[in-house]
Amino acid sequence: MSASKDPLSSGSFEPRHFEELAATREGTTARELAREMFIRNALVDGQWRERHGFQRRNEALVEQAREVERRSRTHGLVADEQARFRFFDDLIPEHVTSAAAFNRWWKDARRSHPDLLIYPASLLMPREATSGEGFPDRWQCGDLSLPLSYEFAPGSPRDGVSMRIPIEVLERVSDAGTDWLVPGMREDLLTEAIRALPKGVRRLLAPAPAVAASVARWIEQARRPAGRGRGGVGGFRRCGVRRCGVRWCGVSEGRREEDRPVRRA
Repeated sequence: MSASKDPLSSGSFEPRHFEELAATREGTTARELAREMFIRNALVDGQWRERHGFQRRNEALVEQAREVERRSRTHGLVADEQARFRFFDDLIPEHVTSAAAFNRWWKDARRSHPDLLIYPASLLMPREATSGEGFPDRWQCGDLSLPLSYEFAPGSPRDGVSMRIPIEVLERVSDAGTDWLVPGMREDLLTEAIRALPKGVRRLLAPAPAVAASVARWIEQARRPAGRGRGGVGGFRRCGVRRCGVRWCGVSEGRREEDRPVRRA
């Protein structure tokens, strides 16, 4: 699409431009498509003449994260475009489908939350870049030590962490604790648990990666022997999570169930 015909460049990014495109995507309205394209093109890709302060800051943060990735020679450390799209999609109201609508909303929102749309570190670098901490080579199951392997291949059934179990010891292996994944993937688990919540509740826990990072730290502290008794709802609130009618990690008012995986309400 040429610059002269690009609705982003003209500042008239309205749903009417995308009725024909929406017709090719079953179940998608023109407004939904306009919102998606505005977020992807203007905010994630930066294809927008108007520049807000948070955009410049985000571009610098992405470049810093990519430099860490280059230095560590590790592919897949930096969050992809889909993760950054979901960050904005969680925070920006549904009625924002154009540049004009965004500017009207952001003019008021930035007064009380100037850093709302700046990428948190937990979003850009969700995986540990400088060490293997959180990604163990082996899984201890009773007296068995089983090898683990990792693969970064989104969409593949092998994506993530895999455990190799010799057939001769299969009957001795328990799946207890495997639903927590390895510590380095716990934030991903929590983030997806947040995203699976109803949208009205999910918005109270946005941005999901930042909240997940806080909850993961709280869980780790609560699971340590020195942290017993310091968890509970009070400790959970200190993570910055507001009460919204959702039971997290088996936590309810005045009661804490330890060593429980996160589940949807």
